[in-house]
Amino acid sequence: MHTPGTMSFNIHQQVYGLSLNSNYLTNVQNTPLSKMQTMIETALPDLVKAWGPWKVVWGPVVWQDATSTIANGPDNVWYVAYNESLDTYVIAIAGTATFSAYDIWHEDGEVNAVVDLSNWLATWKGVPGAFTALQKGKVDDSGKAYISVGTARGLSALLTNQPRITAQGSGMYLQDFLGTISATSTLIFTGHSLGGALAPALALAWWMSTMPRNVQLTNVKTFPTAGPSPGNQKFVETYEANFPVPANPTGYQNWNVNLVNTLDVVPQAWCDEKTLDPDQNLHRITRYYDGTLKCKLELAVIIGGLVYCADLSGVIYRPLKSSKFTGSDWPVKKPNVVVDSKDPTKPCWLNDALFEHIGEYAKCIGVPTKAAVSFGLELDVQEVGTIKSKVAFAESWPVLHWISVLDVEEVQRLGIPPVDVGVDVDGA
Repeated sequence: MHTPGTMSFNIHQQVYGLSLNSNYLTNVQNTPLSKMQTMIETALPDLVKAWGPWKVVWGPVVWQDATSTIANGPDNVWYVAYNESLDTYVIAIAGTATFSAYDIWHEDGEVNAVVDLSNWLATWKGVPGAFTALQKGKVDDSGKAYISVGTARGLSALLTNQPRITAQGSGMYLQDFLGTISATSTLIFTGHSLGGALAPALALAWWMSTMPRNVQLTNVKTFPTAGPSPGNQKFVETYEANFPVPANPTGYQNWNVNLVNTLDVVPQAWCDEKTLDPDQNLHRITRYYDGTLKCKLELAVIIGGLVYCADLSGVIYRPLKSSKFTGSDWPVKKPNVVVDSKDPTKPCWLNDALFEHIGEYAKCIGVPTKAAVSFGLELDVQEVGTIKSKVAFAESWPVLHWISVLDVEEVQRLGIPPVDVGVDVDGA
């Protein structure tokens, strides 16, 4: 197994490593924004060198929404690294931060309304959040490319914030910096989880817009991992028209496709039609739970709530084309609770789900799981489910968080039907 700083990595491993680095602050809270910025500015130059001759050339930017407090940690973190020998730039976007309420409730969770991507970009004036949210009855799902309001909020943050004066590229927005890159250079947009939705959406939005650029489209690539669906079928078609995907991708060494662990619940969001995308849809999540029938039925009710939220948008979210692999069996068999924060030593389904969401990707790509210390914790399989912070961390991730906080009785009171728990219930 490769070890950062001691052996060479192929380009996909390097890009994934840079993606991990963007999550350096993900477990930080109760820290002023300025200090978080200093922390990552100090650490990042050495972190990126672990994967090869990379250097930070823009950012990093640490951003908090105006509604966030010191307890919430960062809402978004992103930066650009450059490898001169490869003439390649990597735009790395962090996933959901552990304590970011804004990420959880807005960038991850605001799927009940959508934004007309072309219309938004046509009227782009660099104003944060200047888009129109649309819902069922006001959308043309078959004719226009839409992204969720949550994804639009994330893109707005990425495009309307500059690095502070002590960081690289101070005084330049990301799109302005990208506009200075030469025509022959390669650009790769990458991110994991929330970052795995924002990276391809950002690449497409940047290319569809009138924002300045010199680089050729054939030199622009994406490498999303574990990303939920950013938009509808028309969004997928527009994306693939600009960023060609392989016909039958396998393994992790592909561009422009989402790398997906078939045991990871996060990429199952947010398609709510199991017949359209049988391999990636919200209904499949109940199949991952091998606990008691009571807990499985409760999970079915909660997933029904997620399906209801996605359906309010008026579009059917469709996954980007993916290269799939299947992680190892979850460490804990037949856990008797979905999550139990009061007893972190108790087997928790969410902790197993967390390992499938992070650790298995590192194993698939060939990066040591301890390299995921960039996330603020180590992910050895023996440790999963034994540390209190990991329970909180699992609860913070998109979909995983919603499963942990949605109230079964409230969902039932609203008359939202549960999803089908599947034919395997009798053996649970």
